[in-house]
Amino acid sequence: MRVGELIALQWEDIDWNGEFVEVRRAISRGVVGTPKNGKPRRIDMSDRLAAVLSEHRRAMAKEALAQGHSLPERVFVNPEGGELKASSVVKPYRRILTKAGLRRLRFHDLRHSFASALLANGEPLAYVKEQMGHSSIQITVDVYGHLEPGANREAVNRLDDPGWKIQERKSGETAPQAHPEENILKGNTNNSLKELAIRG
Repeated sequence: MRVGELIALQWEDIDWNGEFVEVRRAISRGVVGTPKNGKPRRIDMSDRLAAVLSEHRRAMAKEALAQGHSLPERVFVNPEGGELKASSVVKPYRRILTKAGLRRLRFHDLRHSFASALLANGEPLAYVKEQMGHSSIQITVDVYGHLEPGANREAVNRLDDPGWKIQERKSGETAPQAHPEENILKGNTNNSLKELAIRG
């Protein structure tokens, strides 16, 4: 999720039974609006994330009760229970990176890590598009298409399939032109190079 979506997230946006988060709003410069593409989206929660958020809610409810307040409607709040600012998320995040000896990455880059991990696990681009909230799958393809594992390797491996080779024609049928590699084997090097150049 984008930082503006995180600080705008409310408990009512979480479906505990379906284990998903409904991203309905985002905060930008203190103003509550819609998510970036103008449409709400659902983000699936892993079992572990659901457990962490559930424990976070219990801790918040316990603290609110001790102070005589009701549970804040926002999932993430400042120490006083009020609206959290984006800088209050980004600055501690940067300190954590420094303390851990990691190179500096934007908080937004965590979204890219999430998408990359999904694709590395073999999830389809259409699913990644939904989780990321892209307005079209073309954006997902342009940004992450190259991360599909083994896509190019499988493309060339399919050429090894015997079904790709020229099959013998029945009597009377016009024989197809030889492939470049067949021309090379027959010594027709010039024709082979011309065909390869055209195909390439």
